[in-house]
Parts: sequence; structure tokens; C-alpha cells
Amino acid sequence: MGIEDDINRRIAVYEKRLEAVLKSSVQDVFREMTTPVSNGGRLPVDTGFLRASAQASLEDFPSADKANPDKSKRYAFSMGSVSAVIMGANLRDEIFLGFTANYAAYKEAKHGFVESAVLQFPAFVNKNAAKAMKAFP
Repeated sequence: MGIEDDINRRIAVYEKRLEAVLKSSVQDVFREMTTPVSNGGRLPVDTGFLRASAQASLEDFPSADKANPDKSKRYAFSMGSVSAVIMGANLRDEIFLGFTANYAAYKEAKHGFVESAVLQFPAFVNKNAAKAMKAFP
């Protein structure tokens, strides 16, 4: 194997590491920002509408325009569509996370669930970098 092949192999490994760190860290941020107060997080959950309005996009921030929920209903939360967006991203993509409930900004100002999650991003990156180094030696 020549030096060029060795360099290309190392580049491929580094790209795999970077992609793994990016995707895992963004998922960690999303998981943290949607963790309810009752589970040790900062997100207030009443009907589940705010939590269920959490979205990810590669285009732009999700628009906070969903009307107030029906207080008699309970809304289910799923990471499925968000995980699909994150896993579909590449290293050059911007990944936008947000909430579509029209009162999301008000709740964020009061509880700081997004800000707190974003501030933990460096720790998530460090944790996931260590995992990626082991997964892709």
C-alpha cells in the first residue's frame, strides 16, 4: 500500500468519526431539550403538545406557528422523524432544531430547555468523540 492509499484510508476514518460525532451530539442536544421536568430535564409538559411539536430540519428553523393545543387531549412525542433528519444529514449540512408550538419561545424564556441543551453541546461532542475514536480506530 502506498502513502496515498494510507492517507485516503485515514481521511475516510476521520470523516466517519466526524459524522458520528456530529450526529450523536445533535441527537444528544435534541434529547436533552425535550426531556421533561418530571424526568430531570427542563421542558415543562402539560398536554405534551410543546414536546410533540419538536422538529428538526436541514432547511431552516421550524416555524413556531402551531395554534394552542386542545387542553383535553394528550399529545404523543416521538424522536423518529427528528432522528431521520439528523441521520440523513452530512457534514456540510446545517441541522436546525426547534419547536412549532406558538408558545415555545415564551416557555423557553421561562425554563431555558433549549439554551441549557445547547450549552451542553461541547460536553456531548467530547463524549461522542471518545466513542468515535473507539468505534473507528
